[in-house]
Amino acid sequence: MIVSPKDKYTDPMEFLSEAVRFVDEKVYPGEDFKADYEGIYLRDGDYGAIVEHWIESMDQSIELSFDDIIDIKRIKCSSFDPLRDEFLIETKEEYIMFLWSTTA
Repeated sequence: MIVSPKDKYTDPMEFLSEAVRFVDEKVYPGEDFKADYEGIYLRDGDYGAIVEHWIESMDQSIELSFDDIIDIKRIKCSSFDPLRDEFLIETKEEYIMFLWSTTA
């Protein structure tokens, strides 16, 4: 999860671009993480139950009140990977890039 205050960005896509850059440079340097995210876009939908399921099944707990969520958009990449589920969560004060992946 990448979390940042909303007031640093003009819109969710600006945050998403910066979050991808951060992961590419700081979390997975040299692995060209950003290549998977070229041409990404956000898809509207009813994703609350999916996100809630993934968060509740995490090994380490996080504190996120679902009542604080304003919107959840699915992050769509140009290529589909059934082992990844990615969302941009918007609360009143924050943007959260939520990346879920599994090897099973």
